[in-house]
Amino acid sequence: MANTNVVFWAGRLLALWEGGQPTKLDPLSLGTAGPTDLLGTVPPDKSFTAHPRLDAATGKIVAFSYKPNPITGTALRIMEYDQEIKLTKPIAEHSVSVTLPSFNQ
Repeated sequence: MANTNVVFWAGRLLALWEGGQPTKLDPLSLGTAGPTDLLGTVPPDKSFTAHPRLDAATGKIVAFSYKPNPITGTALRIMEYDQEIKLTKPIAEHSVSVTLPSFNQ
């Protein structure tokens, strides 16, 4: 399903979209190898941004996911990964979750 952006990062070619997990691609054939949870950090019910930002000096990447909810507001999660697709800190300490207010109120 990923159809918005393609990045080569941490030795993997990934197709990205805003609606779910990244899709791993074969870098030679460009065939899809299916969704990836990035070593358990993006469960099936979460998403990963289509436009992560790479720090070329460190190889770290910053990404986010969001889940809109018209009643409680949008949940926003921000993550930073190293070159080996590991969060730079344990997920409980590293990811920041914020609930944004709904504009329908």
